[in-house]
Amino acid sequence: DHVIWQLALSALMGMPRIELVPDTVSYSAVSSVCEKSNCWLLAGGLLTSMPRAGVTPNSVTFSAVVSACEKVKEWQQALLHFFGMIMSRLLPDTISCSSAISACEKGLQWHQACRLLAMMQAMRIARDEISYNAVIGATLKT
Repeated sequence: DHVIWQLALSALMGMPRIELVPDTVSYSAVSSVCEKSNCWLLAGGLLTSMPRAGVTPNSVTFSAVVSACEKVKEWQQALLHFFGMIMSRLLPDTISCSSAISACEKGLQWHQACRLLAMMQAMRIARDEISYNAVIGATLKT
């Protein structure tokens, strides 16, 4: 896993040397690799660096970072990036919401998980088995 994210990051950083400009898709792809490699800090760092590089994050980028944080039980960071997506005027989807709810479940934050589920309903975002099971799991762990 460490080799894969290092290769992906190296490719992203090497793009300017061959006169290619990294874009949202490039950053999102590397963020997804970081998510799969449990490199949540690197994924968050990439997200933070995008505006300085003149690149606008999209919902895929934010979702990858939220999911990366969820996988390593960093529920506070997951929520920070989840709400950062909303503050950036990007609409979360079922996957990003479920990742945020799962992060709350893993962090034993049942009240946050319930709030996110209610927010999904208010925003008319489809709820699925994953989102409901994560809320149920969070309440059972208290």
